[in-house]
Amino acid sequence: EALRNMSEIEIQAVNRRLSQEVAIVERIARLALDNIATSEKTAQISQGALKQYLQGYDMGAVTLSELITARRAFYLMERSRIEQETASEQALLNYLALRISSAAIVMGVTN
Repeated sequence: EALRNMSEIEIQAVNRRLSQEVAIVERIARLALDNIATSEKTAQISQGALKQYLQGYDMGAVTLSELITARRAFYLMERSRIEQETASEQALLNYLALRISSAAIVMGVTN
């Protein structure tokens, strides 16, 4: 009986820890989704700014040097955005993996 009570206490502790970890990872996943949405908006703004530079160049209001600098900044921003989205997507995958493993553990414990 004491051994059974001990294992029930251990199961409760594991479930509590899993719940805490899932809550943390859920927050990270929400932040990851927010990060992806923000980076997409930033990309749209940057793309619009680059188009304006191109139009300015076509009209003679922007020099070739300024256009090249704007393009370089745009490409650097795009690379950074892709890296951020990759990290955010990895956080989402980690969240899914944790949810699946915690469900498997809970099902294994209750079966």
